Amino acid sequence: MVDFLLTYTDECKKLYNIIIEYDGFEFHFKEHDSVNKSNYEQYRTDQDIYREKVLESYGYNFLRINRFNIGKEPVKKINQLLATVVKKKTNRSAY
Repeated sequence: MVDFLLTYTDECKKLYNIIIEYDGFEFHFKEHDSVNKSNYEQYRTDQDIYREKVLESYGYNFLRINRFNIGKEPVKKINQLLATVVKKKTNRSAY
């Protein structure tokens, strides 16, 4: 189960399946007292990391958002993150 699945087709008819996961603090991080904006990636739970890798192995792109990386303009930030995922996959496919 995932939070959101975004299916996007670009102007070249290339299909992107992007899983957008919102990391709730109490369920997706360990050692809650130590987690902050500069180190949150290091405190993700092992289960989250494993699940993300499994889903990526099936060809899904993964976008994690949480209170540390969403910023003060969430819509703008999510748009930027989605554009980065699509661009990264396009560049990787070119080789």
